Amino acid sequence: MPKKTLITASVLFAVTVLISIAAFLRLPDTVITQFSITGGNVTTMSKPLAVGIASVIGIGGSVMCFLGKDYTKSTILSAAGIAILAVMLAVNS
Repeated sequence: MPKKTLITASVLFAVTVLISIAAFLRLPDTVITQFSITGGNVTTMSKPLAVGIASVIGIGGSVMCFLGKDYTKSTILSAAGIAILAVMLAVNS
C-alpha cells in the first residue's frame, strides 16, 4: 500500500472517530436528520442511530481505503460520513 493511501486512510479514520465521539456527547437525544429551507417537515432520528449510520459510512470508507479498494471512491465515502456528522452537529447544536 502506498504511503499516501495509508496516511489518508488513517487521518480519515481518526477524524471520523473523533467527530463521532463529539457528536454523541453534544447532540440531543433526538436529532434532526432532514430539514427544509422553510423550516417545516423536519425528520428526526434517535441520537445513537443517527450517529451510528454516519459513523459507519465514514469508517467504512476509510477501511475500504486501508484494504486497497478504489482510492477515490473510498476517500469520497469517508469524507461523506464526516460531512454528515459535521452537518448534524451544526444543525442540532
